[in-house]
Amino acid sequence: MIRAFEAFAITDVGKEWIASRAQEGFSQKFVHEKGGINIKEAGDMSAVVDYNFSVGGDTKNGIGLTEYNTEGSKLEVNITFDSMSAERSPTDVFSFTQLSDAVFYETNFHGFLAEETYMTGETDPSQLSSGDHNPSDLNKTPYGDKAFSYYLYLVNRPTTKTMKGYEKYSKRTGNSTSTYSWWWREYMGQFGGK
Repeated sequence: MIRAFEAFAITDVGKEWIASRAQEGFSQKFVHEKGGINIKEAGDMSAVVDYNFSVGGDTKNGIGLTEYNTEGSKLEVNITFDSMSAERSPTDVFSFTQLSDAVFYETNFHGFLAEETYMTGETDPSQLSSGDHNPSDLNKTPYGDKAFSYYLYLVNRPTTKTMKGYEKYSKRTGNSTSTYSWWWREYMGQFGGK
């Protein structure tokens, strides 16, 4: 799971997301990637939202589950990844890509939509829009806007190409919409028509 999060964190979209939500002085050295996260100033969203990540717990049969708490002075977004995420060492291309995409998806789809609703004044967690898995919800989020380019980044990373299972998958790693659709249908199981 650490490798999957770091793959997200080194992208432009990951850096932007972290910088806008991190507290002043937040730093984290990477384990699998070079460098780390070093935030000097509090991000513009840090006064509005806190994100908490955990691995293991009830994710209602999904890879990840995003839930909300509004009892404090800001929105708390709690993202839980299934216990298999802790046991899976994402050394095969499918696990790695699926887990890294789950980080991007939970933060920039569900989390983003909840932030938008919360900033309108809604404080009832059950009323925070977390989006349905349909094109109209997807297309109004950073995830929907950048999922294709993120997917291409993941499968074309030099370290991804050395992972188990890549040879089988390599026939389908071109820069095409059909490749992307195939990936979602076969391995992600979400948004079949996207």
